[in-house]
Amino acid sequence: MAPRRVDILGVGFDRVDLAAAAERIIERHAAGQRTFVITANPEFVMLTRRDAELADLARASELVVADGTGVLVASRVLRDPLPGRVPGRLLVPAVLQLVSGPVFLLGAAPGVAERAGESLVRRIPSLLIAGTYAGSPAQENDASIRERIQAAEARVLLVAYGMPAQERWIARNLPLLPSVRTAIG
Repeated sequence: MAPRRVDILGVGFDRVDLAAAAERIIERHAAGQRTFVITANPEFVMLTRRDAELADLARASELVVADGTGVLVASRVLRDPLPGRVPGRLLVPAVLQLVSGPVFLLGAAPGVAERAGESLVRRIPSLLIAGTYAGSPAQENDASIRERIQAAEARVLLVAYGMPAQERWIARNLPLLPSVRTAIG
């Protein structure tokens, strides 16, 4: 059972540092369990105050990590301190070094996912980038994007559509992507 989350204005943050977050993702991935990871900063927290659907997505995700100093400060003010920041830019390589299976990079402007994939492979030579696609987070594009991801047989999906579009995209599509075990937005 996962430890109780730290509540910051209605968003529950998991009590993990970078190493513990990566370990939890890797364990779930190895066990074949789906994992939706949200790297939440103070702006995300404030957005959930006005966006009930986004708040529900955060509650339903398997892991919410503190990607922002403001989140840590808030946890200390509440006298329920989180162990440390877990920036997505550090979490992703930590996870990719140890998970098995091909990776798909989705989102950002054309060419950005390709360059990100090349950078990741330079850092982690054994990494297999199964595919990249800029696409659009618009719901009418979901089916064609899912087809690309499934054709690539991706087990890890990294989504960079920006907040909150990436979280909404993952929540809508992860249940329809049988090969994907880990999705990080």
